[in-house]
Amino acid sequence: MTKQNTTLTADEREFFNNFVVAHVAPHSTQTPKQAAERAWTYQHRPTNDKLIKAHLDGKQSLALLPLWYQVYANIDIDSPKTQAEAVFNKLDELKIRADQYLITATPRHRQSGNFRINFKLEMNNEPATAGLQNIVLRRNFNFHNVETNPRPNVSDRLVCGFNSEFLDLHTRADLGLDLRGKLDALRNLRPIEITELPRIQTELPAIGEVNEQHIKTGSTFLKEGKALLENGLQSGDYNRHDAQHRVIFLLWKTGLYSPETAAEFVKTWIENKHNGQSDAANSGDWQRIHAEIDRQVKSVFKLIANRLPDAPHNRTVEVTRADVLMAAKFAPGDVVKQKQFFNLIKIIRPNFHWKWILIHSKKWIHQIASDSTYKDLKKELQSKGLMQIDRRYIVNSESQKYKFNFQLDSGEPLTDADGKHIDTYYEALEAVCGSGRGIQELTGVNRMTLWRNLK
Repeated sequence: MTKQNTTLTADEREFFNNFVVAHVAPHSTQTPKQAAERAWTYQHRPTNDKLIKAHLDGKQSLALLPLWYQVYANIDIDSPKTQAEAVFNKLDELKIRADQYLITATPRHRQSGNFRINFKLEMNNEPATAGLQNIVLRRNFNFHNVETNPRPNVSDRLVCGFNSEFLDLHTRADLGLDLRGKLDALRNLRPIEITELPRIQTELPAIGEVNEQHIKTGSTFLKEGKALLENGLQSGDYNRHDAQHRVIFLLWKTGLYSPETAAEFVKTWIENKHNGQSDAANSGDWQRIHAEIDRQVKSVFKLIANRLPDAPHNRTVEVTRADVLMAAKFAPGDVVKQKQFFNLIKIIRPNFHWKWILIHSKKWIHQIASDSTYKDLKKELQSKGLMQIDRRYIVNSESQKYKFNFQLDSGEPLTDADGKHIDTYYEALEAVCGSGRGIQELTGVNRMTLWRNLK
């Protein structure tokens, strides 16, 4: 990732923040000579200010893989005779107005009639994931071999550089904008709200494939982060910045760290386990390293986490005495509902520090309640004011976003005689009450009912 104490101007820094800030590697570059040959140079290295300035100065073009939350999307018209009219007709059909897109092209492409249509796609007033944008674009512009971006694992040429011209919508003439003017034009684009697109809302469940891709990416980062956590920096693996990013991602994914405790953990980790593989660490430049870690933690914990609340994890279950008492109080005399509420607490406890928590429907059906009872449980939680559902936040077809209006204490987890964590409601009742009579008094049900429903 580029350093912050660099020579980028304010406008160049704004371009960096819009298009490059979350990009690590790889990248592709293309010089004017390579452009004539349609060749690219691929490098598995982070971007830097030199590359950005070269791109904006027109010395070479820079292409990057899409960001997870992609700000701008585009449609590439490279066969104008067959594609242009059909694409603009589709834009009219989708009721996308002229103030919601920009047309750009290089001089060479403009002469041949080729151009790009650039716009912002948002989901509930937030930048949509690249995967969701890709699905929405493919479903609407899947004709005449029209190319749309972002696409998974496909680099795309950035705007504003390499003699990129912003064109008049009707005449296709160059507007003559400088970098400041181009950035203003992009910033002033009125976003296209995905949920308002005709005939798309009913098809949104298919974005489950986006979630699968996220799981794959997250899984890789977790494995790499765990290895780095244990072994530290190793020659030839990752540079210090990339290693820190993976460890921070691992800490965020556990749900056990606040931004402050994660930052302190990573600072201590890199001091103890840089293994001589970092020039900055070897020279003792800890002030710069610590400042960089603070920025990385902010990026992961604030930017990513606030837009994508972390879903529950399959970690060791921890429940406390207060959890058991709260479950019994939830439905006095109904041990089945008590057990379901207890199971809910087990699911949400690891991520209870988030305001909103994602829970997949399979967890409701198989781990909290059952296929025939989970809807009634959710209705009761809502009627008692214990839970809110935000159905607008769609990650995949079966996940919704929940806010819980009760508190979980931070007491000691319940354990059995062997020191193992207790994870069933009956065992938890035995640990808290100590006797059958005590269990009956707490739950409000007789021994036979307890045995039939909990054993």
